[in-house]
Amino acid sequence: MKLNIRKLSNYAIIFLTYIFVLEPLWMLLPFAGFLYGSVLNLDFLYNSYYTIWLTYFILPPLQTSLPAAFPIALFLTFAGFGIFMTGAIQIYTAKLKKSGLVTSGLYKRFRHPQYTGLIIFGLGFILLWGRFITYILFTLMIFAYIQLARREEKKCLKAFGSVYEKYVSNSIFLFPGFGSFNRMINFSRRVILNHYLRATAWFFLIHGLVIILCLSILYLRATFIENIEVVKSSIKINDAIEKDFMFLVPNQHPMIQDLVLSIGNSNKVKMLIKQANADEIDGVIGFVIPRALKEKKEYYQRGRVDVYLLMVNSQLNLENTTLEEYVKQLKFPAAAQLNEVNLLKASGGSDIVKGSVELIVPENEDKHKFNRKMDAFFHAYVYAYGRSRENKWMKFIHDMENKIN
Repeated sequence: MKLNIRKLSNYAIIFLTYIFVLEPLWMLLPFAGFLYGSVLNLDFLYNSYYTIWLTYFILPPLQTSLPAAFPIALFLTFAGFGIFMTGAIQIYTAKLKKSGLVTSGLYKRFRHPQYTGLIIFGLGFILLWGRFITYILFTLMIFAYIQLARREEKKCLKAFGSVYEKYVSNSIFLFPGFGSFNRMINFSRRVILNHYLRATAWFFLIHGLVIILCLSILYLRATFIENIEVVKSSIKINDAIEKDFMFLVPNQHPMIQDLVLSIGNSNKVKMLIKQANADEIDGVIGFVIPRALKEKKEYYQRGRVDVYLLMVNSQLNLENTTLEEYVKQLKFPAAAQLNEVNLLKASGGSDIVKGSVELIVPENEDKHKFNRKMDAFFHAYVYAYGRSRENKWMKFIHDMENKIN
């Protein structure tokens, strides 16, 4: 039974590592859209209020939000992978030569340089692509590596005896300073005698602290939501009905302002609001769906983007309200997706929405649950992007301006 548990735990560690690495890795590949949608499809997480928080970005991707730190994250990723490969080469060379205990090279100072390398690699990855789910998987991976490393040390102690004891006293477990953590573990051994109960307690303690830390960071980010730029406008349904319109943008570029005004004048948008029951809606929040700035759909190259609209009910007047104050009072009766919104014709007279439109309303779920899901979806966008897409936005707009000229 013990052997089966160990085998299962080894497989679990390998599985966690693959999932942790592959989720952001898809996004670095040129055919990310296909892989992300078809191979590692996380869209199902968006279907429920109870899982959508796993898609939130604890910190926005560094390559778009903090370009100066991006090389550091990239360095950690490649350095960690290099350390892992070097350690693997040393171990498997020793196995082939049957030379016994490896205490040279990386192993002279670190007893488990492969795990050290993978943790450094993982740290770089969560800085590059730090979804909530990635942080949790990263913590799971560290916990699993510690357990695996301790198991390996017990085997080595039996195989090499006093030689290994001396090696342990002159080397580092995973990282410098790990001794302090060992003292806490030794204390827990005196408090919780059963090994499995102790491991379970540590598991929940560490993951609880990580989840609390991540939620605290998200709370602080939500507190400073007013840093996101908005263009304020209105949607005039008829002479008697006019709705506030707020569009989240990277900056106040004239082409973006024209886009917002043209969406507000779109007959398709006005029809959607009527269908959604205009009496329940007093405002609309819009943003460009992020994939429009990174995928290579044919119509994106022709200056057309997809837009998401959240139809809201708020007791506040948009004109005299900040985004932070406005979103605290929101309810979401409905939402809509606009496909092929023509950025190049934003200042023209024809309807800017060239593709299909989809109205999203609560059907088989109650309004309270639907409202929470839309609120979570809105924050998923804010936490993932906000102003972090400014570079891609400006490149996209620059390309469109070249087409016009």
